[in-house]
Amino acid sequence: MLYVVSWFFVLTLLAVWSACIWIAHSLASWSLTGIGSVVGQTQQIDRQPFPDWIAAWIPPDLVLALKATAASALPWVESALNALPSVGSWLSPLAWTVWGIGFVILAVGAALLHALISMSRRATA
Repeated sequence: MLYVVSWFFVLTLLAVWSACIWIAHSLASWSLTGIGSVVGQTQQIDRQPFPDWIAAWIPPDLVLALKATAASALPWVESALNALPSVGSWLSPLAWTVWGIGFVILAVGAALLHALISMSRRATA
């Protein structure tokens, strides 16, 4: 029974890890798309729409602060996008690489936990 609990715990952590990577990738893709649409238009940052599903969870004052921060950082982002036009193409491989590293760490941890349970059962038997 202890094996089942440990593997359930590890698979739950893997599901949470996968969801976090997916959410981070989605937000980063959305950010690159949103910023890419206003390149050269730093004075029009207030017109950039905020997703409704995010706006429902964030107070309007914070949305204004985020837009003001984006307006001040947009010239730097514009120069970075001009210097690195293929940033978006590296996003998916980077997300998969980070996910894979996390998966390997979780798999090694699960194998070690399995071995530890096995050794403790042999010691008590």
